[in-house]
Amino acid sequence: IVMCAVTMFGYNKPEKIEAAQSLPRVIVSSYNVSSDGITAGSTFDLTYTLKNTSATNEVTSVLVTCTSNSETIYPVYTTSDQMYIEQMAPGEEIPVTVKFNSASEIDVASIDLTMNISYYDDLVGQGVNQTVLQIPVKQDSVLVIQSYSIPINAITGTKARVNATLENTGIDELYNVKMTITGDGMDNVVSDIGTMGANSKKQQEAYIEFNEAGTHNVTITYTYEDSKGQQFEVVTDPSAVEVTKSQLQSTE
Repeated sequence: IVMCAVTMFGYNKPEKIEAAQSLPRVIVSSYNVSSDGITAGSTFDLTYTLKNTSATNEVTSVLVTCTSNSETIYPVYTTSDQMYIEQMAPGEEIPVTVKFNSASEIDVASIDLTMNISYYDDLVGQGVNQTVLQIPVKQDSVLVIQSYSIPINAITGTKARVNATLENTGIDELYNVKMTITGDGMDNVVSDIGTMGANSKKQQEAYIEFNEAGTHNVTITYTYEDSKGQQFEVVTDPSAVEVTKSQLQSTE
């Protein structure tokens, strides 16, 4: 009877250890980023919560290391990317906050941050866990005027073409995009461009007509709204246009 009991105990013990090892005891149960995302060139706080999932056993020597394959975020000066916790009681949760800097240019919608967690408990010994946190990136929608053309000469009463190539370099759509052309000796012209998708380009043209001869400065103003309804404006430098009187008008 004794021998049988020993045999059964020896058979069951590895099963208990294997089951315990199959589930990490220390996990990241939740996390958040200040301002619901990071903006290029800014500092942000990452707050995550560590939890000992065991209901019966404490864990010790918990070491958390944050790493990213991107060079766009890094801990601020005097701040470490590691956190050490000497002991966690069964079921205990501990919040941790790490302050990061972000690069001045970030061209992705999110950044993966890998959390490597090592710990020790008396049942299975050394344990490890790894999880990836997705950090959202907030980028201001930016309308870039790649090129534009305003004629340097024009004739009164004759339409002259103005064209431009625009690019939305942001990760969000731009709405109510408009091109407004203003200048002396002419009526203002408004050209509706509409919506521009993220990372898209568009060519737009419009026609202006002068009613007075002379040298007139012409300016193009681009207005648009971002996904939050905030309005933006981009204005070109004035371009001088030499306008001569139409021969038809001269004979009238």
